[in-house]
Amino acid sequence: ERHASWLELFFDLVFVLAVAKVAAVLANESTAVGFAKYIALFIPVWWAWIGYTFHADRFESETPEYRILTFAAMLVVAMLALSIGGAFTRQGSASFAVAYALVLLVLVVQYILTAVYVPLTRPLALQFIIGLSLSALIFLLSLFFEPPIRYAMWGVGVVMAMVTPFTSLRVARIFPIDRSHIPERLGLFTIIVLGEAVIAVANGAAGVPWTPMTVTIASLGFAMAACIWWINFDFVEDNALRQSALLPRIMFLYGHFFILAAIVAIGIGVEHAIKDSMEPHLHTPSLILLGGGIAAYLVATTLIRL
Repeated sequence: ERHASWLELFFDLVFVLAVAKVAAVLANESTAVGFAKYIALFIPVWWAWIGYTFHADRFESETPEYRILTFAAMLVVAMLALSIGGAFTRQGSASFAVAYALVLLVLVVQYILTAVYVPLTRPLALQFIIGLSLSALIFLLSLFFEPPIRYAMWGVGVVMAMVTPFTSLRVARIFPIDRSHIPERLGLFTIIVLGEAVIAVANGAAGVPWTPMTVTIASLGFAMAACIWWINFDFVEDNALRQSALLPRIMFLYGHFFILAAIVAIGIGVEHAIKDSMEPHLHTPSLILLGGGIAAYLVATTLIRL
């Protein structure tokens, strides 16, 4: 049984910035289009974290090469985070495509080194080297096309990266994940996202005069974040990862995407609700983000539990 290393915790810091930038997209454009952009950007950010986390779970080492590559990954993830705000603009989309391609290529280099140092891993490493390289190539080729074709190519690239781990399940079984480490890492990422929800509550409270109404709403918003923490770490168990069947494990892993996306939406909903406290009633985006976010969170946690 192992726990997150200091390097992994350091690595997570750049994803604090990435999640904050994705949340800002939803906060600034709380419409159906803005929500679609938010989901479209959250998926690649989440998968980048998953990709590096699962590699570290299986193959983390204390060699200088591994540490330097991890620092390089942090740098390109920071570049990705800074490009998120302009990802769906004509000028900024190219920066996002290049940054995400670099995120994938650094992970490719990590798998190449894994194959060099541990010959037994070469079938599995080759699977990721090919899949992630093709995904990165699609992102780079998208630079030669204008939106919306460019955005469609991004979707293809992300899907290719996400299906790469499932192209050869027989090989993957040779190198099982650590079933105590992965739930802890997912829990730590959940804490990062909950932190963004708390920041959203603080941003909302900072933008309005402090009245009994605004203080009450902000307090309830913080209480919601605390309740989500309580539910998540008492109710979402890791039993699914310990089963031999594939479906429960997939539900556990990919169900966490909906948990994380819902938590961010709830936080933005609370932020909007605080700002709406000066109005006679909550605006529609606030209602949808709060009600829809809470519903999605409860459904996702229930499915994982089942």
